[in-house]
Amino acid sequence: MIGDAAHVMVPFFGQGLNAGFEDVTILNEILNSCEDDIPKALETFTERRRNDCHAISDLSLYNYVELRDLTTRPSFHLRKFIDDSLFRLFPSYWLPLYQSVSFTNLSYEKCARNRRRQDTVILATALTILVVAGELFARFVMFLC
Repeated sequence: MIGDAAHVMVPFFGQGLNAGFEDVTILNEILNSCEDDIPKALETFTERRRNDCHAISDLSLYNYVELRDLTTRPSFHLRKFIDDSLFRLFPSYWLPLYQSVSFTNLSYEKCARNRRRQDTVILATALTILVVAGELFARFVMFLC
């Protein structure tokens, strides 16, 4: 089974039909490259699509949680501000998750990987700022004493 019916996921990223279109396009490419060897093509298709299908399912569920719970938190708005600011400053390096999923041809797996990388960058930056601020504060206190 291919198409949007094959992608059982919560509908909170609106990607069921898009994933179905991707299935058809990719299966067509594989069928052409496998010279219509259907069993080989289906095995190749399954291997190629598995990670993307898992990724969009996870991303859709995360988007549901985000819409349900996270949008009222200040940390959500701070992250959105950081994402938007970095995207404006470095559009070829920093692409917010929603834009990467909805407005690019990046694979869902790549979008999820990019988000994890961005989470790591933001966390490392925040920790570095805290350590530096703590060190500066300690030096300031020692200076006053």
